[in-house]
Amino acid sequence: MKMVCMSETFWPYGSGGELATYLWVRVLSPLLSITVVTARISEDTVNKLQSTGVDVVLLNELDVSSRSRLWSSLERAQKSIENLLQDHDVVWIPRLCYPVIQVAKQMAKPVIVHLHDYVSIDPSGAVVSPRYGYSMLSLLGFTKCFRRLLSVPTWRKVIAFLDSADATIFVSNRQRDIICARRPSLCRFHSVIPNPLPRVSTTSSTTELLNEVFDVINGHEYVLFGGGLSKLKGFDIVKKLAKLLSKRGIITVVSKAHRFTFNKDLGILYVPRLSYAEYIELLRHAKAFLYPSVYEEPLPYAVIEALLMGIPPVVTNIGGMPEILGERYLMYINDRQWNTLNNVIEKLMKRYDEIIEYVKNRAEILKDTWHDEKLRKVFISILKNVVEEQ
Repeated sequence: MKMVCMSETFWPYGSGGELATYLWVRVLSPLLSITVVTARISEDTVNKLQSTGVDVVLLNELDVSSRSRLWSSLERAQKSIENLLQDHDVVWIPRLCYPVIQVAKQMAKPVIVHLHDYVSIDPSGAVVSPRYGYSMLSLLGFTKCFRRLLSVPTWRKVIAFLDSADATIFVSNRQRDIICARRPSLCRFHSVIPNPLPRVSTTSSTTELLNEVFDVINGHEYVLFGGGLSKLKGFDIVKKLAKLLSKRGIITVVSKAHRFTFNKDLGILYVPRLSYAEYIELLRHAKAFLYPSVYEEPLPYAVIEALLMGIPPVVTNIGGMPEILGERYLMYINDRQWNTLNNVIEKLMKRYDEIIEYVKNRAEILKDTWHDEKLRKVFISILKNVVEEQ
């Protein structure tokens, strides 16, 4: 079976959705003939994919500078897309190339849409949990919210194409429930499949930036937050946690900051965007991983990576978190009140060995239930069904 993967951006660029797409291609390539069509990909990734028999086509007509420009450029590139789809049995859209659905249906090609966010029901791509008392306006600010309103007409036009897809894949039950409640048409033919587990490197590395970070840390214990200054990712909660942690001599490292600086009063070390290898190296030595996201993230890879490395995540109890960590996990933040946050830190300090043991056991459960072979079988069965029904 020949499948074309339309993903405007490909790992290592992008974020969790692009990483998931890359891992899925690696998992599926032994049984499928896959062509990846993209506008942005690294030479190293191209070489890795080609070594496993995957074809890579650069479609330079795609404008990935913004979502609206991407959708406009896809419409202009219809002839090129038709030529690419011609020799394939099925079209897989794991990111935002939704206008391709219309082209594929005109050619009688079955389409699978793989949703890694909430763009299908909200132009921001995020759904904020009401539990933590934030509005989208307070999180994104007036300018971003205004721009989102301006994009609504184009967004509505494009997401209408999703109704023509032959199957929809969600990555968590919580994501499925949220989307199906608002857009039932996407749930006529759907499946919930967790993404493949990431391959976390066990090799230590060092760079000039890492040396600077460890010089400031100077042997102190530290926790890591990878969400920069994003309120959506929970930076407001991180600042409160950092204040509590600093009283215990623990530094909070915040990556994706604007510049390298150390706030001694809060105990926060801000570092610029790290390479993936640098990020994993910092995570490897952290006491805990902070991820108090206030939107319903479907299945955040950052939390999975920490779990697989035996680093306890401190997270909000929303989105796909319970599906990763289980209902009995001790490090859930249920609201942003000071006493709640203080109780979480107290548990981290006093029951650390117990939490570490739970994290290790949970990682083994995920390795078994989300094994590549099991996921591959489910995905292939979906492919066969949509092709046979065409």
